Amino acid sequence: MTTRALYFLSALTCQAAPVVLTMTPSSVAVTPGDSVTVEFAISGLDRPPAVGSFDLLLGYDNSLLSFATSHFGLFLGNPALGEALTSTLFPGSGTVSLAEISLLSPGDLNALQPAGFVLASATFTAVSTGTARFVYLGGPVDDAFGDQIAGTKTPEPATFASVAAGLLLAILACRARSLPSGSRRMRPVSTPPCG
Repeated sequence: MTTRALYFLSALTCQAAPVVLTMTPSSVAVTPGDSVTVEFAISGLDRPPAVGSFDLLLGYDNSLLSFATSHFGLFLGNPALGEALTSTLFPGSGTVSLAEISLLSPGDLNALQPAGFVLASATFTAVSTGTARFVYLGGPVDDAFGDQIAGTKTPEPATFASVAAGLLLAILACRARSLPSGSRRMRPVSTPPCG
C-alpha cells in the first residue's frame, strides 16, 4: 500500500471526539458558612464548532444552600467590552439559570476558544449541615450559528404558560380599566380595550 492510501484510510477511521458538557461537583458535604462552587465545563471542541451561547439550568437544595454569585469566563467574549451578554436567573425555588450569548463572529470565537474550558460557575454559601446535591436540569450549548452541540433543550411549556397567563392578565386588566366606574357589563370585543 502506498503512503497516500494509508493516509486516506486513517482519515476515514479518525473521528472527532464528541463535545462533552460536564458539571462538577454533583454533591459535597457542607456545614454552615462553607462556600461551594459548581462549574459547567465544555470539552472536545474541534473549532469549529466554537461555543456561541449556552443556557444551563442548575438544581440545588435551597434548604442547605443560599446562592451567592455567578461567574462567566471570557471565552465567549468580554461582557464588560460588549462582546457577550450574560444572565443569571432564578426560574424556581432551588434552581438557577446561567446563560451567555456571544456577540463575536464565528471566526473570532474559533480563534479565542481552546478545546475545553469552563463556561460558567455558580457559588453557594451553606446555611445548614448536610450533603448538598447539584443536578443539571437541562439546557443547550449552541455553536456560533445557533446549532446545538451539547446539553439538552430545556422544556419550555412552563415558561410559555407563564408568559401566556401574564399576557392574558394584562389584557383583562387593560379592558377592566376601559370600563366606566361602577360598570360590570362587558364591552363588545370590537371596542378598543385601551387608549
